[in-house]
Amino acid sequence: MIRHIPTGFGEALLDVARRRPSLVVIATEGAEPLVESFSRVFPDRIFRVSSGGANALSMAAALALCEKTPVVFTAQPLRFWWPPEWKAVATPIKVVRVVDPEEDEEHAAGAEELALVRAWPSGAVVIPGDEAEAQAALEAVLTRPEFVYLRLDVGELSPRVPALAGAPFRWGQGALLRTDGKVLLCATGVAVRAALAAAERLAPVGVPVSVLHLPTVKPLDEALLVEAARPVKGVVTVEPAGARGGLGSAVAECLAARLPKRVYRVGVADVRAETGTRKEAVVERLVQLARQIGTY
Repeated sequence: MIRHIPTGFGEALLDVARRRPSLVVIATEGAEPLVESFSRVFPDRIFRVSSGGANALSMAAALALCEKTPVVFTAQPLRFWWPPEWKAVATPIKVVRVVDPEEDEEHAAGAEELALVRAWPSGAVVIPGDEAEAQAALEAVLTRPEFVYLRLDVGELSPRVPALAGAPFRWGQGALLRTDGKVLLCATGVAVRAALAAAERLAPVGVPVSVLHLPTVKPLDEALLVEAARPVKGVVTVEPAGARGGLGSAVAECLAARLPKRVYRVGVADVRAETGTRKEAVVERLVQLARQIGTY
């Protein structure tokens, strides 16, 4: 069950729904609190599914065939095991994946899901860094023409990360929050706080660090990434989900093709996450890697 609802999230959903009559919501067990306001205003446009997320996706595919724009809110793992013919109608579907920070297994599931969506030719992945960005991201996601996977680390999202206040969410764009570093920390989602904390600790010891926030893992802001990585000795990625198939893989793939750099990835190692509620351990890991790179 969701213990915390991002401020303004329900209002953003309602605002888009009023403008798009085709939008319908599918809520799985555990995710209902996120759509309570929507269910009160549009009781005939919401469907509740008590079983797994895969069933919700099957329902979404059927609704997409009826020219609806389904939005799946789920706190349960997704496997994306659709029949091939259904994938052709998946484009209008949006998935809001709610991750409980208290459940380690959820981090592992999120890692698998990111890799699957990134592999889709028409899929997009968005991971907001705070509540304000989550609200803006939801509004952008619901009006996109492609299949979108929006991950919310509910319970870990702070109302506003100060460094993000001057970096409004824009589709497919990152934000360079700190510059002129010897090392570049690339972060997405709530992991941006760990990256900024590590940068604060490293500055006094002579290892300046640049911080790049990438809320859209796909499409990745490759132009900004290459620009930020060009002057540094190495790159470290950090994310609240999978380094294999997630942001870490996306950054490594981009730089391998356009600007070869040493890349270190911090995230899920097969099953368990280094991120999530163990923020201090993540900061220590980032500090250690950055100092190693910066003193080469």
